[in-house]
Amino acid sequence: MFARLTELLRRDRPRAAAPETAPAPKRASSRLDEARLEDLDWFMTAIEHAARAGHSPWSLTRREQSDVLRQTLELTLRRGLWLQNEYGAVERWQGRVLSYRLGENAPIGMALLTRPDDDAAWQVRFFAIDPEWQTRGHAVSMLMEIRAYFRELPLRTRVPETCETAIHALEHAGFENMHIDANNIVSLEASAQMK
Repeated sequence: MFARLTELLRRDRPRAAAPETAPAPKRASSRLDEARLEDLDWFMTAIEHAARAGHSPWSLTRREQSDVLRQTLELTLRRGLWLQNEYGAVERWQGRVLSYRLGENAPIGMALLTRPDDDAAWQVRFFAIDPEWQTRGHAVSMLMEIRAYFRELPLRTRVPETCETAIHALEHAGFENMHIDANNIVSLEASAQMK
C-alpha cells in the first residue's frame, strides 16, 4: 500500500498548488485556520507520539511509513486532497489540516479532517493539543472552533476507548458518544450547527 501511495504522491507533485475545494470562511475571532507547511513538524511529532502509545489511527513502525504519511499531509495542505486506502485501493478524499494557535505563535493544536465526497460528514481523523496546554481547556476550545468552521455540516470521529482525555474533550465540545465497537473504538458524532 505504501508503494502505491508513494507512486500517487510522485505523480501529484508537479501539479498546481491550489486546493480543489474552497475552505470554509474563517470567523473573525477564530484561532483556527488552515495549517501552514511549517506546522507539519509539530503535527508529525504529535502523531508519532500517539502512534507509540497506540492512540493513532496509523501504525508507524518504520521510517518509510512516517515519510509517506508526511507526504500525504503535504498533499492535503497543497491541494485539499487526502489519499485514503479503501479495500486495497487508494481513493482521493477531500482533506483539511487545521492549526489552532494563540496569536502568531507555533500551533498549540492541530487536526486532520477528511471525507470521501460532498455528501458525507467530515471525519476528525486525528487531533492533538500540546501537552503543556491540555489542562487549560484548549482541546475543547479547538474542537468547538472546528465545529464552527464546518458549521452546517455534521462531524464524526473514532477514538480508542483508552484515549479518555480526548473523549472527554470531544463530549464537552458537543460530540455524542454513539457506540463502542468490539475493538474498543468509540464512535462519536456532532450534529451540524445551524446559523
